[in-house]
Amino acid sequence: MGVHTSSLPAPHQTKTGGVPAIAINPPSSLGTLFTLPTKAGGVPAISIKSSNFPILIAAYSILIQIIFASLWQFLANLVLLFHALRDADAGRARYVALVAFWNSSNPWTAITTMGAFLCQATINGGNGRVSRPEKFHGIILFLLSVIIAFGGIAASIFIPNAMSLGPAAPVHPKSVFLPELEDIASSSSIRIDRLNAPAILRALGSTEAFKDVTARKNVDTVKTTLPGSNATHPRQRYDYRYTITAREFGLQAPLEFSHKVQGSCITEYNWLRPVPDIADPARFNGYVPFDLDPVEPILLDPTDNMTALWTQPSMGIEYHPSDEDLTITNRSFALIPQLAHAGSITASTDPWYLTEPFNSETEGFLGYRVKSGRPAMSCWEESLLCLHKTCTSVDGIKKTPLPKGLRIIVMGKFSIPVLTKIILSAGPAALKSVAGIGWTGLLDCWSSQLILTPVKYSARLHFWAHKQE
Repeated sequence: MGVHTSSLPAPHQTKTGGVPAIAINPPSSLGTLFTLPTKAGGVPAISIKSSNFPILIAAYSILIQIIFASLWQFLANLVLLFHALRDADAGRARYVALVAFWNSSNPWTAITTMGAFLCQATINGGNGRVSRPEKFHGIILFLLSVIIAFGGIAASIFIPNAMSLGPAAPVHPKSVFLPELEDIASSSSIRIDRLNAPAILRALGSTEAFKDVTARKNVDTVKTTLPGSNATHPRQRYDYRYTITAREFGLQAPLEFSHKVQGSCITEYNWLRPVPDIADPARFNGYVPFDLDPVEPILLDPTDNMTALWTQPSMGIEYHPSDEDLTITNRSFALIPQLAHAGSITASTDPWYLTEPFNSETEGFLGYRVKSGRPAMSCWEESLLCLHKTCTSVDGIKKTPLPKGLRIIVMGKFSIPVLTKIILSAGPAALKSVAGIGWTGLLDCWSSQLILTPVKYSARLHFWAHKQE
């Protein structure tokens, strides 16, 4: 059994609307037995406060010393009994070794006395005065003393250290907030999405801040330049693949559950075209995903003859009509950039962030802006929910033996592609190029690649977002 330590900071004061308020720590499930998921399986664990952990470790070290002291006494009695049963006619040298071993109060004393006996037997035991069996008997007692002595030290060091499993604790039911969900079209669903957004933002920060996070090692991403690519129309494809296990989800059971995802996105220039029935072709082109009939509302792209800066860079999502069928595992969707004419402090040749020089009396410090005509991304994502070796769709999860609560959560989380869910929750923060504090509408295009944050880091964010929620 292992121990989870939980750091519980002291309550602090905050002010809301000029009125002091007390921020009270939420309850935690300390002292309760739970199952910690690991690569080797579930490990029984108990969570305690971090301040109590050193005391517990010290107590275990003392307990281990007591156990080995008792083991030493048991071993000494066992050696005496074994000698009485088998060696009643043993030589005098063996009796000397036995008396020295029995009178040793601890294994360290026995090591000294048995070592001295062996030295004397080797130096002065010639001419048959100390027989070979008697020397062998002394060597056995010496080795037993060494094993008990050093085994006690090793156990006191490694066993308490192995008991620490990490700074976490299971969630207390009273600290879980579940807003009332009236219906899927009501404002309550919007409030739930608003509550999930901070987890995505923390995941973004965690993924970007640490270059050696576990999630990076578990995600395969491949960038390919497609035939026909050129300086004005770069064509690329991004493939990604990852698997998230129950341990990485933080589930105590079932540990055989996993989520397997693979997907691909390619640049699509042909979806951008004039839509005269909806927008003035002299000023705007429109994105028509999947070459379906264009209908309002439609995402537009300004032509290059417009001089104003676009101050609200963002990313639009369009789902293929077939995505409404939850029995399928492969869904298609489009990512549509709303970046044209956004100001940038750096230049870029990336398909989404292709810049052009920009001169302005009021925004002259920028130097660049994103060119119009940025391609949409045509994407597909296959999502498999697996239990043991059986994999199914979101709809098929209802027929699995997963707990009912987990089935409801899984169906809600993965009813749409994970990549799009992250983009919807993160909003403009899904664009890695966003520069400045707060939302300034300015980009740092050089630091970004084609939808770098949502596509390349989608699985990494998936890991971190679930840890933060």
